[in-house]
Amino acid sequence: MFYRSIFAKLLTLTTRGITQFPIPKPFRFFAFKVFAKTFGVNLDEAGKPLNKYNSFDAFFTRTLKPDSRPYKRQSNLILSPSDGKIQAYGKINKDSILQAKGVHYHLENLYPLDDFRQFIDGEFITIYLSPKDCHLIFSPVAGRVKSMCHVPGALYPVREPYISKFKGLYTKNERVVTRLETLFGPVAVIAVAALNVGNMTMAYDKTFSTNYFHLKKRVVNYDRRIEVRQADHLASFHLGSTVICLFPKNTIAWENLKLEQTIKYGETIAKVI
Repeated sequence: MFYRSIFAKLLTLTTRGITQFPIPKPFRFFAFKVFAKTFGVNLDEAGKPLNKYNSFDAFFTRTLKPDSRPYKRQSNLILSPSDGKIQAYGKINKDSILQAKGVHYHLENLYPLDDFRQFIDGEFITIYLSPKDCHLIFSPVAGRVKSMCHVPGALYPVREPYISKFKGLYTKNERVVTRLETLFGPVAVIAVAALNVGNMTMAYDKTFSTNYFHLKKRVVNYDRRIEVRQADHLASFHLGSTVICLFPKNTIAWENLKLEQTIKYGETIAKVI
């Protein structure tokens, strides 16, 4: 299929080149204004004046004004790792995770590491990032980065109607798994790529960037201590896609969330029990 083909990867690579192409300073304000109006970006939250972003990629991965996402770092809270829309959340039924109404996929296929059993009967949340959202991913909890796993794959779209019709969609796409060790057990933050979102970078490992043509799973175990505070920058999408978080059994209780709810990074989504 197209989304598994070399053409999808080449299209994504082309998009990356376009978004990283320098924009002359006199045209930046107009270019970003048009993009913001088209996709509904709130420019009042941007951390810098528009003419300071030298490319669309710099604009996509922009930081925001500190007061635009007020939050409290508390060890008994789970914070949203990103801006976006809640696609699904709740309990992992043994090893089955809800993708959309009536559509499920297997934990082991999403998280292809030997310790996947730590999340059996646990909890999950899936958040979709659109072009209007801040494309940075933040740590929902404080902890230590134990490992990173890059899983090559396809670049299927991760929005409707695909998520309702394509079983196991997230398990087919390229993704990067960040495994955190926390006070209440392991937590996984999974960045799922999609068409035109083939490039993801990790804030905790500057040497790593996804490789479109790398065909084998790569696992990096970190011997050095990489501590992250709650709400620290963890990773970046160089466009928008999907974040999935996994939590162990009997460790958290969800807030009163709703499907399709718009959420901002730093908002409380659950409490540690």
